[in-house]
This record gives sequence, C-alpha cells and structure tokens, in this order.
Amino acid sequence: MERKLPDGLVWREKPSGGYYPYIHFKKMHRGHYIRGSSKTTDPTEAKRQLDHKIRAIDAIEVYGIRPKRSFKEGAEKLIREASVKPSTLLMYARQADFLESRIGSNYLPVWKDDLTSVIVELKTSGASTKSINLMIEFVRMVNRRACYYWKDERTELSWIDHCPIVSIEKGPAGKPYPLSCEEQDVFFDLLPGIKRKQAMVGVNTGLRDYPLVNLRWEWETPSKTLGETVFEIPGDFMKNGKPMTLILNRLARREIESLRGRHPDLVFGSTKPVTDKAWYRAWKDAGLPQGKEMKKGVHNLRHTFGKRLRDAAVDDRDVQDLLHHMPKSVTRHYSAPELRKLKECVERIVPRSKLVGVA
Repeated sequence: MERKLPDGLVWREKPSGGYYPYIHFKKMHRGHYIRGSSKTTDPTEAKRQLDHKIRAIDAIEVYGIRPKRSFKEGAEKLIREASVKPSTLLMYARQADFLESRIGSNYLPVWKDDLTSVIVELKTSGASTKSINLMIEFVRMVNRRACYYWKDERTELSWIDHCPIVSIEKGPAGKPYPLSCEEQDVFFDLLPGIKRKQAMVGVNTGLRDYPLVNLRWEWETPSKTLGETVFEIPGDFMKNGKPMTLILNRLARREIESLRGRHPDLVFGSTKPVTDKAWYRAWKDAGLPQGKEMKKGVHNLRHTFGKRLRDAAVDDRDVQDLLHHMPKSVTRHYSAPELRKLKECVERIVPRSKLVGVA
C-alpha cells in the first residue's frame, strides 16, 4: 500500500486499521467532490475511471451536456415527489424495489428491449399480463417525467431529451359471452337499480361503456321521420371518433323515460364505469362464466345486442350501422327510409314476453 498513486487517488484506511483492497477517488474538480471506490487495485485503471468522471463534469459545466441519470435515481425521485394515495405509493415502492436489481443501474431512458429479460422472468413465474403492464407503466412514468418534467439544476436541461415508446404487453383476448334472455333476466335482477337501467339500455343499443355512462339530455333530438326522439352522440365520445345517431327500441326508451328529470345533464346521473365490483359480484352470483378466458364486463352487452340482431335476421350492413362499425374516414348520414329501417331492426330484438306494458 506504499505505492504512490496519481493525484486524486488514494488507498483508503479502514477504521479498524489496514487498508481497503480497492483504490478510492478523492478529488475536487470545478466545485464537485469526486469520491467512492474504483473497484480495482490497478492504478492505471483507477486513473482512467477518474479521468472519465472529470470529463463528465467538464461536459456539464463547460459544454452544458446532460449528465447521465440511472433508472434508480428516477424511480426514487418519482416516489419522493408523488402526490398519490398511500396504496399507489406502496405499489410504486414495490415496483422500484423489484426493478432496482434488474435495471436500476441502466441509464435513462429505459427502452422496451431493456425490459425483455424482466418480462420473460415475470411470465415464467406466472405473473398476469396486468401485473406485467403495471411494471411497464411504472417505467414509462419515470421516462415521461425525466423527459418532460425534471430539470437538471446545473444545466437547466431536462434529464433526457427524448421519451421512447415502451409498449405494453398484450395478453390473450377474452372471449365474449353473449347473454341468453334467461341469463339476462337473472343477471339484471341482481344489479343495483341504476346499473340495471344502464345494462338494459346497453343490451338494447349496443353502446360501449363510455358513451353509455356519458349519455346527456342535451343530445336528445326530435326525429320527424321516426316521430320520437333520438340521441345525437358527438364523435368525441365514440371509439372511432364519428358522431352516432342512437335509435332506441321500446325497452331502452322505457328505461330512459324513467330517469327523466332526475339529473339536469346526465341521463344516468353519473359517469362512473358500469363495470365495477357490484357488476362482477352480480355476474358471479348469476352463475355466469368465471374463467379467465371469458369476458365478464359490460362489453358483453354489446356482443349480446349484435348476436340478437343477427338472430333476428337483420341484414349485416344494418348490424354494422347499429353497432357503429365504420372506418374513421367515413361519416354516415341516414336518409329517412334508412332511419325507419334501423328503427324496425332494433324493435325486432324485443322479446314478445317483454311487450306487455311497453308502449
């Protein structure tokens, strides 16, 4: 340990006596104190590492080049600054702990290729696609904040200059489960009041969850052709971005009329998703399929609507129109005969047993 080392390198003494085996850094450069172990006993290699650290400081102070930041630094900063529920913060901490030994030392940004071995490890251990995507979303969050929110104090530059797309994993698509009329009766009877009405409108119109819960009275428009009102839903609320003319059969209209006057804006009074714990509990209690391969959410009502139209011998073009399946480049405008035909189609799926007491 008596060998003389270049300036900035030292043999560090142990508190108990003797020296640590590796050469350590001990140098001040442009106001930055360089410290730590070189993890080597070779003075030439230690000097090379020290020169690299000095050049990195020069790049920041002289040329304004971004310092490299590790994923671990980003994850810790995200957790420190997060204003979220305690349960969400706990989830962040678990993700950071899991990823630290795997990609913690990787420089930001983290790319999808950097996660390949992590994803394989999770899949091998039996993790669900949802669990894997929670991990990926945590990485994406760190990348986004490093690029758009966090600024280096010395250079005034963002931590990174670009944010790569880190795509989520796609699991096996769940199979839809169209309901029979008997299954529908049992299932709907188990739903809470307002949710039962939403389900009845959904199964008789094929509306997706988002436009269904956002249905507004201001969209209701008289139709001279049909002699009743329709709902003109703006494209912003539709998946394909195209406005939709919603035609109601007698069952859907009965439910909507029963809600008139309850809320000044929203037909159902709330924009909370239809599918929630109460929905899944009713689905289970109704004896409907529970396997992971089956869909259990509100989208099944859309499949039920489509199946019943086809079972009623509705022309495929009309089925597509009623399901609002159309390219983004196409906007449909219905003539009076077309509107009357679509109205006749949605009335075909009303069971005879439901006609009693329905105008």
